[in-house]
Amino acid sequence: MKLNLKQIIVQTNMAYINIPNILLLYASKDVKMKQSKKEQ
Repeated sequence: MKLNLKQIIVQTNMAYINIPNILLLYASKDVKMKQSKKEQ
């Protein structure tokens, strides 16, 4: 049980670390889309 709990904690920590990266990716894509629309 303790091992499983540790694994779950590690996985959730990794997810929390990855969430900002995913959000940044989407944000940068949004900015690029808006910039390309303005240029057109």
